[in-house]
Amino acid sequence: MFIMSDIYVMMDGEEVTPIVKDKFFNHASDYENGDLKVKQGKAPTLNFVGLMIRSDGDILLSMPKHYYSKSAIIPMKEFLNSTYEQDLKNLIGLLAIMDNQYGGMSDISNNFPLAAYLFVYRYRQKYGLFHEEERQDKRGWRGSIHWSRTIKRVQPLLSDHQLIYPYFYLSDKQEYETFLSECMKYVLNVGAKVFSPFIKLSLESLQYPEVMFENSEWVIAQLNQCLQQVYIDHQRALIHHLIAFFAKENGMEDGLYRLRSQTFAGIWEKMVEYYLNYHFDKVEEDQLKFKTQLTTPKKFKKITFNQIDESNNGYSIELDHYFKYENERYIFDAKYYQNLKELNYKQIAYAFLLKHQ
Repeated sequence: MFIMSDIYVMMDGEEVTPIVKDKFFNHASDYENGDLKVKQGKAPTLNFVGLMIRSDGDILLSMPKHYYSKSAIIPMKEFLNSTYEQDLKNLIGLLAIMDNQYGGMSDISNNFPLAAYLFVYRYRQKYGLFHEEERQDKRGWRGSIHWSRTIKRVQPLLSDHQLIYPYFYLSDKQEYETFLSECMKYVLNVGAKVFSPFIKLSLESLQYPEVMFENSEWVIAQLNQCLQQVYIDHQRALIHHLIAFFAKENGMEDGLYRLRSQTFAGIWEKMVEYYLNYHFDKVEEDQLKFKTQLTTPKKFKKITFNQIDESNNGYSIELDHYFKYENERYIFDAKYYQNLKELNYKQIAYAFLLKHQ
């Protein structure tokens, strides 16, 4: 654990300080890949939600816009067990969902396959390392008796009108590790190094032959062969996620692991939709009313209205969140802005344009 490292807590859209620029953005590619936005005469600003992890353990945590009241630099020992740590874990969970749904967060190439790693991590928690089982039968008196084999193969003796077996066949189950076990160890070790402050994992118990994983294409080919021989659903899911990990893991680039999304606005839209469906109640006296949890969820959804006027222009409008109930219609707009300096008249236009729809 990098107990002496620091967490640089910032927000999407915030100006990059010189120390953050020096530690995390000292390559031209940072501008080319879109992690930073630059306007003439102004300092560059962050253009992603996620995190960057340096090899020395320093972490840049970029939360959504306006998530905190201000940025901060927090020593790791103060960060641990704080609300910031829980925020980071929540963000990792959200990034994992995005990684799983969009195949590596398609808006930008991340160099750590988060969803695949977390699946392997949780698999180990639930099932342990992958093991093959081999049963060996032996003769004896103590142990797990294999009754069917004993009855078929052992001639019992008659004593005082009772049948006595001179010995039993005992079932001895041996577990042994396989190639899949080694793959799991590799993935867990890599993940533990990336998330060492937050993942409690004993690396000493996960030794593996490093030379085996020098060629990821060979590893993937072997995993595909294993897939042809495994039929249990959760084991097949494990192999699929191992393949995904080795296909996407590129190691550190420029001394950094990157896990981030540059299109958080789309994620924000989904979050707003969920909140409206489960918490928005009604409008009463020109006030929005919300509940802790609705008994019956609303059905807000993104919708497009075509041919909104009588012209031949084919105009249409797309609404982020639309819900119609009896003679009432509700329209919400998911705004992921750095600043809102003036009144946005779109909602007023929507009301006029949809009046007769």
